[in-house]
Amino acid sequence: MVTLLTKDHGVITARVQSARKITSRLRYGTQFLMQGIFEYIRARETWRLIGVHDTNLLDIPAEKIQHLAPLCRDITYFVQGEEECKDIYNTCVDILSLGNRENFPDRVLQARIRTLHLLGYIDLDGDELDSSEKLPADTVQKYHQMILNAYQVSQM
Repeated sequence: MVTLLTKDHGVITARVQSARKITSRLRYGTQFLMQGIFEYIRARETWRLIGVHDTNLLDIPAEKIQHLAPLCRDITYFVQGEEECKDIYNTCVDILSLGNRENFPDRVLQARIRTLHLLGYIDLDGDELDSSEKLPADTVQKYHQMILNAYQVSQM
């Protein structure tokens, strides 16, 4: 099973048949943080991944991958499958292209905030988060609390 963030269908979980076989064409296209063209179809009750083309493993240093985990968790938790999410998809593509920047953790936090704002869980109150500056500690604390509140609200 792989989880894909798609522009047209949101987050989908797809079955990948025989991906562990050495001869499988899907083997290397289904690794964590792969970008590419994925062919998938709707089976009876699930999605099936049937092809992977033009893939590339994102060039993000290992020490910065840990900052992506909360963003991935937010997206898989809050974004519903089979629901178009072009703005969230574009936010993720933008953040993944910044993997070698020094302020990467702050940019990932901004992407998390923007994602939850687009889904209606966080109100930005006029804050401008598109700067490449380091976020002040009080702003970081405020939005971390808002993110925790979003999880609590979603469980009600």
